[in-house]
Amino acid sequence: MATTNTVTQTLGLFKTVFEKSGLSKNVPSFAIIQDRVGLSSSEMLGDFYQVGVQLTGEHGTTYAPSQAESVAPTLNAAVASTVLQMQVPSYSQITRSRLSYAAAAKAAGKGEKAFEQAYGFVLQSMKEMASKKLELSLLYGQIGLGKVSANSSGTLTISADTWSPGTWAGLINAVCEAWDGQGATANQHNGDLAVTGISILNKTITVTGSNNSVVANDWIYFKGARTSTAWNEGPGLMNLIRITSGTVFNVPIGNYDTMQAQQYAVNGAFSFTAIITGAMQAYNYGLSEDVVLLCAPRQYAVLAADEAALRRYDSSYSRSEGERGNKALKFHTGTGSIEILPHPYVREQEAAIIPFDY
Repeated sequence: MATTNTVTQTLGLFKTVFEKSGLSKNVPSFAIIQDRVGLSSSEMLGDFYQVGVQLTGEHGTTYAPSQAESVAPTLNAAVASTVLQMQVPSYSQITRSRLSYAAAAKAAGKGEKAFEQAYGFVLQSMKEMASKKLELSLLYGQIGLGKVSANSSGTLTISADTWSPGTWAGLINAVCEAWDGQGATANQHNGDLAVTGISILNKTITVTGSNNSVVANDWIYFKGARTSTAWNEGPGLMNLIRITSGTVFNVPIGNYDTMQAQQYAVNGAFSFTAIITGAMQAYNYGLSEDVVLLCAPRQYAVLAADEAALRRYDSSYSRSEGERGNKALKFHTGTGSIEILPHPYVREQEAAIIPFDY
């Protein structure tokens, strides 16, 4: 009877071949703010980063009509400007990983290159996830990863106004906690919540562990990012621009309008007009330099489409080859240029203009 040599019968002739380029990594990592701001080792010493901030101007002004030189006007009393020392406290993030002795020994047994790759993978994975969590802290530190709108047996729906797909990408197995508020004082609902599922389409995350006490309006934080009486991470940019009262970094924000971010409600489709209108509000308070607008990728797509629709082609147009698209958009206004930069962690219903030079 005729037979055919199958893969099973000839298995000894085959060997496993690994991709030469190494591990295929599907965990996204974005360090946009870290790249834009940078770090200076000379500024990381001590408990506080301290800088003087002028909050008001000199107001001892006297008005007088034209008169003879021999007659001197009575000068109004001097009103000194206010300068306070802003003190920014330091915060730490520490990422811990483990590589078993068995894995290390087997890698070492395969040679120096295999040993290097084993350790290199763990260290690189640590660095990328630590970078993601730092970026999230720089954006939304102290206000949480998102607000729960419903809990269906551990499937937590995140409210549309706090949803960001990029925030949750790659966070399977991350350990989170639910708190009933964002303030310095809050109550935790249940204990550790391990993320086991993420649905970008439905704006949900699925968690394991006791979660029956997690309810609508609870806020999700990474485990240990806060306690019942304080935060263990610093305030992010999107947090700071919301603050209109209280004391921040030793400055009573509520007493000085120049320390409060200007806010503009679009109430409609995101557009260049909306961006310029918002920038003009900041212009009233002295904005006169180049800035960056951080927005969600979905909103950036809307703006990019508008820009493409408005574009006109000149004599350089080629029918045989076309190139479209932008990594960033930039346009000029009375305040200076505005670079529009998509950030995957920015929530889909908000954007912020940041003067990164400061």
